[in-house]
Amino acid sequence: MLVNAAGFGKIGNAAEIAESDPSIQLRMIQVNCHSLTKMTFLVLPYMKKGSRILNLSSGASFCPQPGFSVYAATNLM
Repeated sequence: MLVNAAGFGKIGNAAEIAESDPSIQLRMIQVNCHSLTKMTFLVLPYMKKGSRILNLSSGASFCPQPGFSVYAATNLM
């Protein structure tokens, strides 16, 4: 069984975060989306019939998140 549950978020106005360090939002997208997908493809060849993949995401993606928009958007997977 693969359990994908890693991620991180940075609270704050998206424009302010981008102004202070634009790479923070890009790293958030990398970890929360790309890394989850890459990990899944890496383990698929080793998974046997009947194996399971559990992708956990935050409830933040299902409700308005002022100051947390990039994080919420990366948790829709």
